[in-house]
Amino acid sequence: MIKHNHVWAAALILVWSAGAAAQSNAPYPSAADDPDAALVFIMELSNDAFDVLNDTNLTQDERDDAFRGLMRRGFDVNYIARIVLRRHYKTAQQDQREAYKALFPEYIIRLYSDRLINFGDEQLEVSGTQPSSGKRDIYVRSRLIRPEGEPVAADWRVRRSRKTGELKIVDLKIEGVSMIKTQYDEFNAIISKSGFDGLLDELRSVTEPESAVAEGPEAPSGPSAENTDQN
Repeated sequence: MIKHNHVWAAALILVWSAGAAAQSNAPYPSAADDPDAALVFIMELSNDAFDVLNDTNLTQDERDDAFRGLMRRGFDVNYIARIVLRRHYKTAQQDQREAYKALFPEYIIRLYSDRLINFGDEQLEVSGTQPSSGKRDIYVRSRLIRPEGEPVAADWRVRRSRKTGELKIVDLKIEGVSMIKTQYDEFNAIISKSGFDGLLDELRSVTEPESAVAEGPEAPSGPSAENTDQN
């Protein structure tokens, strides 16, 4: 089974362009009521994403900027940020929530963007749709075809916004393993050990590595510095 850290990496590959255009008349049909639109949504996104991924003219900074945009356009980031915390989101202080919402998208980008380079030779094969447990959502089924190794099953849970009509990805299952469940388990373990501020510190260590170093303990000075252990 593909390792869980590839869940977000695979997700980032496939979500490049803006979501499906909003229809002119409300109410909008749910994704479950319009499976063809959900299918086209994932197919077009994957094509655009691989084009960007294989563009050798892009610098790493330019690619990171593109991934920041695709996270906002392709994923319901606010929903995912809340759902991966479950009860911890409700019990957090308002300032903690705001800090978390600001850090979460950048955390995902920084953590997995370097791994995306390894996906350039792979292809996404979209095979169809499948109803989800939620009445509004639908799964778009696909396989990540790799030059070496067995294909990897990737099922995208798609939902249409009631307000804008845009299609958004709200979860991804890799070989049956939910992205949201995996991220919740990781964050829950950190919060259980170090509290919500501990989670924020972990996110900052990835998104603001230079700040984390700058704010760390100052190196000792003076004659005794050479005899002081460094942690």
